[in-house]
Amino acid sequence: LYVSLQGKTMQVWKLNSGGKVVQKFGKAGGRPALGKFDPAGMLKPYAIAVDKNNRLWVCEDDKSPKRYSVWNSDGKLYKEFFGSHPYSTAGYFDPKDPEKFYVYNVRYVIDYDKGTWYPDATILRTRTEEGVKLLASDYHAGGTVVVRDGRKFMLVNGEMSFKSRALYEEVGGVWVPRIAGGDRGVARQLHVRQADDMAGAARDDRLVAGAAHHRGDLGARIGGASPALLGDRRPVGGLRPAAPVVDAILDP
Repeated sequence: LYVSLQGKTMQVWKLNSGGKVVQKFGKAGGRPALGKFDPAGMLKPYAIAVDKNNRLWVCEDDKSPKRYSVWNSDGKLYKEFFGSHPYSTAGYFDPKDPEKFYVYNVRYVIDYDKGTWYPDATILRTRTEEGVKLLASDYHAGGTVVVRDGRKFMLVNGEMSFKSRALYEEVGGVWVPRIAGGDRGVARQLHVRQADDMAGAARDDRLVAGAAHHRGDLGARIGGASPALLGDRRPVGGLRPAAPVVDAILDP
């Protein structure tokens, strides 16, 4: 009997007819939902099957990345497969580091000489911090990486309608939220994290809520910078294209 376990365990256990655990597959606790990809760990193991070679196949209930792993009977990882993605999934490069390619909140590393690629890390997950919803990239809307004055930013669109957006900055390999907002309903939230220096050390956290009844108008101002940056899809006032948005934030 094989049983897939999520929660704190994140493994597949093999039990004998007496109910005793005789083999555990995958690293105890699995791999982190955010951070460096660890092939030894599973994340939300779900559907399972055993083939004629007595190898265990595991489908993980996650999309960032969507992974299928194959394990030998002794519990060692044999092989893994990734994908596919939903229809019309957007991918985007790091303009200063083209070996880094981003799809659906996962950073992949590409070896152009060998023609290979591999997931390096899951960089974003939609979550709530300090009462502010921080969006990850929607599969279709995708995101954009912008490098300015040695600082690297990522602008992500949380929905296909481009109604919710967030701006992150990479600091020490971690994508730190700088601005988050959207235009669903009349209540708008703008979360600004300023920095002490070019390294982006967080200095001041402020949450400003404003009411707006028209798309593209957040109805508040912070430090002279217009929160209409989180408005509609217009080139001026919206987050498309990305570079002027970063300029406006850094030079209000």
